[in-house]
Amino acid sequence: MKTRKSLPQGTNLRLLLEECECEKSFLYEHSSTKRAIADAIESVGFQYLADTGHSFQEGGYTSVFILAESHVVVHTWPEHNHTVIIDVSVCDFRRPNRDRTLDLGRRISEIFRPQKTVQEVLPMIPRLSDQVLPGQGYYVEIEELRAIRSSAHQDILIVGTKPFGRALLIDGIFQTSEKDGFFYHEPLVHTPMLSHENPVNVLICGGGDGGAAWEVLKHPSVESCTIVEIDREVADLCKKELPGVHRHAFDDPRTNLCIGDAYDFVKHCEAEFDVIVLDATDPGGISQPLFTRDFYQAAHSILAKDGCMSLHAGAPLQPNEARDAAVEAIQQVFSNVYPYLNFVPCYGTLLSYFVCFKGEGDIASPEEMVRRMVQRGISDLQCLNQETYAALFAIPPCLEAALPASRRGALSR
Repeated sequence: MKTRKSLPQGTNLRLLLEECECEKSFLYEHSSTKRAIADAIESVGFQYLADTGHSFQEGGYTSVFILAESHVVVHTWPEHNHTVIIDVSVCDFRRPNRDRTLDLGRRISEIFRPQKTVQEVLPMIPRLSDQVLPGQGYYVEIEELRAIRSSAHQDILIVGTKPFGRALLIDGIFQTSEKDGFFYHEPLVHTPMLSHENPVNVLICGGGDGGAAWEVLKHPSVESCTIVEIDREVADLCKKELPGVHRHAFDDPRTNLCIGDAYDFVKHCEAEFDVIVLDATDPGGISQPLFTRDFYQAAHSILAKDGCMSLHAGAPLQPNEARDAAVEAIQQVFSNVYPYLNFVPCYGTLLSYFVCFKGEGDIASPEEMVRRMVQRGISDLQCLNQETYAALFAIPPCLEAALPASRRGALSR
C-alpha cells in the first residue's frame, strides 16, 4: 500500500486566444516567438531551461518550454480563426506560484494580441475527473491522497477532498464520502427498513465502507446486521480511513462482517432475513452476479415472508444493458417492486433504486414513515424527511419505461 499525507501543489492555466492580431509569423513559425516567450518566463521569476517545437506544413506549430517549475506549451491554429491555446503548468516550487503563473499567462497572451480570451485555472495535481455520462463529467479537487491499493478484485483509492471530505473510489468511480454519503445510504437503507414493521435480522451484500450498516443500526429492533464484503482490503481501509462514513458501525456487537462473495453466501445461506440491502458497485462490473435472476431468486428464498430487499441500479439517464437486464430480472422474481430516485452529489447524477417485497408488502406512506421514525427514535437523518421521502418515488415520464413498477403502491393511493 502506498500512502501519503499530502500532494504537491501547483497551478494549471489554460488560455484559449481567438482572433489574434499579432504578426503573421507568430502563428506559423515556432521560432518566431521563442525569444519573446522565454523573456516572459524569466520576467516573472521562473527558471527557463530549454525549448523545442515543430511547425506543421498545413500551418501552425507546437512549442514546448521546459521550466524548473514545470512547462509551458503553445499550440497555434492560424486556419481556425487565428486561434492559440496556451497551457502553463507550474508547481509550487519552494513557494506558492499561482499569482506568477497567472501573470505569465497574461504576458504570453500579449504577444499574440487576441481579441477574445477564455481562461481556465485549476490545481495542477490535486483533482479527480469523473465521467458521469458519455461526453459529460466533472472534477473534484483533492487535498490528500490517503491510500492507494490494488487488491485481487479492484483498485481502491481513498482521498481527502474539498467538497466531500474523505471519499472512497473503486476502479476510479466514486462510491461514498464523509460529507454526502447520506444522499446515497439513507434512501438505500431506510426505505426498506421503514417499510418493514419490525426488522430484526438484516443482510448487507457489499457495503464494505460501513455506511449502510451505520444506517441499519439506527433501528433499535435490529439484533443482527451481517455484512458480506468480497474485498477484505476495502473493509480494512475504510475502517481506518473513513470513520466519518461508518461511524464505528463495525465495532457494534450486532455487526457481523463476513469476507466473501455475496452471491455464494446468499445461494448457500440457511438463515432468514427481514431486510436485504444490496450495496454493491454498479451493474456490469465486479458486482454483476448480484444483478442476475439467479441471485434475486436466491435472495427471495432467504427473505422472511414479510421481508423486502433494496438495491441501486446505477444512473438511469445513462444507457446500460446490464441495468436493463437487472430490472427485468427483478420484475420476474418479485411481485411487488417499486423504483425510486435520488440525486447523489459525488456521483454527479440521479441514481435509481428499487425496493422489492417478497409477499404483499408495500412501501410505507410518508405519514407511516414519520410515525415509525418517531417510534424508533430516529431523528438524525440528513436526506430523508416526509417530503423528500415522498419525492423519491416521483418518477419522471421519460424514465417510466426504464424504471417500471409492479404496482402503484402506498404513495399513489
